[in-house]
Amino acid sequence: MTAVIILGILGFIIQCIFIATEHKEKYVGAVILKGSASVLFIIIGLYAIGFSKQADTARLIVIGLVLGGVGDVLLNLRFVFEKAGQKIFLAGIAAFLAGHILSLAAIIPMCGSLWLCVIIGAVLAGLGYGAAQPVLQSLVMQIEPKKRRPVAS
Repeated sequence: MTAVIILGILGFIIQCIFIATEHKEKYVGAVILKGSASVLFIIIGLYAIGFSKQADTARLIVIGLVLGGVGDVLLNLRFVFEKAGQKIFLAGIAAFLAGHILSLAAIIPMCGSLWLCVIIGAVLAGLGYGAAQPVLQSLVMQIEPKKRRPVAS
């Protein structure tokens, strides 16, 4: 368990450095940092398989994490390869979607009441968005208008 905590803290630190690096528009370094953080959460998932009583479920979740990591890297590569930015962005979104579908496929069978799980998930997502919105808004406002980049070009 100590290893998971250490890896989690290391991933958090790398993620913070990634944010600062991306803000400085050093996109190659940012991609490397984002990929490194993604590898750490995949390692945590692989480590957790050993403790899972439902190995098939855990494997689906780890595959979802891998696809999420691929999505992370692709979404940041769009800034490195600007000419192919939209295609890379769409590939990243597709990887994220596939990862989320696999994670849901793993988790939904464990729900006693699907509707209750959906309602709880929607409420938590709304609370998370509501809590993050002021922070995200202040970050966006700090970026000079000329530096703002469209999500897909």
